[in-house]
Amino acid sequence: MFSEFTNPMPPYENFERVGRIIAQNTIVTTLVLSTGPCFVFDGHILRLLDHLCKNRSIRCLELREIGDSDGELVQSITCLEPFFEKNDELKCIVGRKLNMRQSNVISLLVTILSRRQFSVEEIQLIDCKIGDEEIQILLSAFKKHPTIGPKKICLDSNRIGDEGCRTISEYLEDKRVEIELLSLSDNSRITLTGFQHIAKALAGRRRALRKLDVSRNNFGGNLLTPFVEAFSSDPDMIPDELDLTSSTSADTQSWRIFGKLLARRRFPMTAIRLGRNSISHIDLSAFVTAFNSRPRSTPKILDLLSNNINLRGDGDAMANLLAKPNCSLERLIMIRNDFLLDENSALRIIDSLVRNDKLQEFWLGTHDHLSAYVFDCLYDLVCDTRSIEASIFHSNHTLFHFGEAASDFGDIHFNLELNRNPNKAIVAYVKVIRVHFAFDFDFDLFKIMKPSVLVGALAFLNRAFVAYESEKNARRDLNWRAENNSLTIHYLMVKSVPALLGFNLT
Repeated sequence: MFSEFTNPMPPYENFERVGRIIAQNTIVTTLVLSTGPCFVFDGHILRLLDHLCKNRSIRCLELREIGDSDGELVQSITCLEPFFEKNDELKCIVGRKLNMRQSNVISLLVTILSRRQFSVEEIQLIDCKIGDEEIQILLSAFKKHPTIGPKKICLDSNRIGDEGCRTISEYLEDKRVEIELLSLSDNSRITLTGFQHIAKALAGRRRALRKLDVSRNNFGGNLLTPFVEAFSSDPDMIPDELDLTSSTSADTQSWRIFGKLLARRRFPMTAIRLGRNSISHIDLSAFVTAFNSRPRSTPKILDLLSNNINLRGDGDAMANLLAKPNCSLERLIMIRNDFLLDENSALRIIDSLVRNDKLQEFWLGTHDHLSAYVFDCLYDLVCDTRSIEASIFHSNHTLFHFGEAASDFGDIHFNLELNRNPNKAIVAYVKVIRVHFAFDFDFDLFKIMKPSVLVGALAFLNRAFVAYESEKNARRDLNWRAENNSLTIHYLMVKSVPALLGFNLT
């Protein structure tokens, strides 16, 4: 029926009926209770909550903008206590724009959670006016009852400062804590001192954090220095995903050292986001060059959104990295930077992708000023038309996004979209049929083939046509050529070589 339910509006008589529906609906996975004229914890809403307790499929409860008046949020959480305790499937609790600085709110929440038989996997308390004192109460309870400690903690847009970061670092140092994700985005009271506490705690853990988000924080200095100091002894303890968007101002030497630190990892990071940090093309060159000796350590996702990068006439560093056989980069985001890619830089980057089988997305924005020759080279990159062999073995079958301008060129757009298919054999077959087998194909070539070669050619074409028709049915959004009709091509083959009908395969 539906996967998300938001508390109903009056008349209150509807509550009983809605409650019965939800109790019997095993598809509801998210319950959102927000402020409004209907959200009054009287007998009607309590009967609704009683029905909710019978629905064991709800995995996420979100409280949104409740508790403007003193005690209202406490009352709300108290009334929800049976739902918290009885619903074993509840794995995520979200609070948005709540006043959790009210007395006893945090204490009440952790008390209720401690009574649960199963832990909650994720807690998000976003824009809830949480300060250092509330962090102390919350994490102290999690340390006292390690079984209720969530694996994912999101505390974005709050009032956490350096003292709160010290509390968080002490929590991270506890060996019983199995946290995987920590998000402290948009807590403007955190300085470099606070970040240093957290970085040192993460570096000393037994297992690396899966994701750390400290974006949109005004640390007031070079964030990379304490980061490098903390993780220099063991770069593999760096979180697998790191978001430093709009959080640091660093010089070129710091970016070079930071790049060398990441290049020492045994396995590449899943993602690193460095948007809005005033990175210049010189800084980028220093950072990227550090991976030349160990290209397999390059992060899979590199986000450089909205910086001061200018690749005009200076795209060698990025092109050299992409040309490395083992470069792990899969998604490169460089839109909203201070550059227009010129002809030479664009051609160097396209040439670097000829043997690159990892990069899938290169977000460059719109570059309509580039000449038709550049886009001809881009087309040759994704579909080499020189021969069937070239279309199979020398085309790039991985890249499916290269700037916005490519969408204006039909054949380029077709092949980029085709590359989204993870089955690269099908991608190669479709390109061969689309480019080499049409009405103007010289079918007399089959006449001069040796029988052994002809058998292999027919088997290949059969697989190619099956793949072509299958992809054509699956991707009706693409512009398929009428002249590549498989039935017509088979007819032309037999018409050219009638012996195919009676050919003895033995």
